[in-house]
Amino acid sequence: MAKKTPSSLIEKISMAAAVLLLVAVASFFISYFYKSYEVTSEASYADNLPATGKFAGIESIVTHWQEDPITKKVFPYATIALEPDSTSGSLRALFGKNKDLNDLDQTVIGDPHTLQFSQGKFNNGTNTITIKCSQGLSDLAEYLGYKDQELYRWTIRVSESSKDQQSSSAFSALAHAPIEPKLVEKDS
Repeated sequence: MAKKTPSSLIEKISMAAAVLLLVAVASFFISYFYKSYEVTSEASYADNLPATGKFAGIESIVTHWQEDPITKKVFPYATIALEPDSTSGSLRALFGKNKDLNDLDQTVIGDPHTLQFSQGKFNNGTNTITIKCSQGLSDLAEYLGYKDQELYRWTIRVSESSKDQQSSSAFSALAHAPIEPKLVEKDS
């Protein structure tokens, strides 16, 4: 076995320079990657607004919760605003929720809402409409549990179709938004 000879000063400097060069090249590529490709983490329930489809444009969806004074249940509400250049058609709005905190897939909760619009206005004569989910949380304590966690949110999903088509398969996904953990008092 050959005896190892001590490295000369030139060899030590060359090895140090090579290591520094490799670290510099690696740092450059990591820095370039993060600057070139914006790496962000977005919640799975984040909205996609504003959204434009074939018939409608959704300018905004504002959501909140409201307690029913009689039953003490807390229900989600959504106010949908159409863009002014929307034509005519139908929107179908579905509320969804996770079965539990470990479930990332949402199931539809409550009844679907089918909303007709013509020339960018709903049947109420304006470009906004407020809808309520037919199911909600059992009480204010359950709402506070929902409010105090960030893992999941109930959502509203809006699909569009022409005015003549009403079957579920005729609707195309358009917009979605989380039901914000904001409790609004009922107007007197």
